Parts: sequence; structure tokens; C-alpha cells
Amino acid sequence: MSVLQEFSPRFEIYSIDEAFLGLEGFNDQLVTHVLIYATLY
Repeated sequence: MSVLQEFSPRFEIYSIDEAFLGLEGFNDQLVTHVLIYATLY
């Protein structure tokens, strides 16, 4: 979960393996998705 917190100040843990992540302020959604995917995998 700490990895996801690096991407947004709006972060809420939903369960042991799920979380909500606020992506407000990101202009290019594709770049955001690629960065998150590359970090996690």
C-alpha cells in the first residue's frame, strides 16, 4: 500500500488488498496508468 501512497495524497485503504486512490490533478491519464503499472509490476 505504501507504493500507491506515493502517487496521490488522496488514498484510502478499503481492505487488506484493495485501496482507493485519488488521481485528481493528473493531466495525462495514460502516463499515470503506465507509471502505476510499471511500479507495481
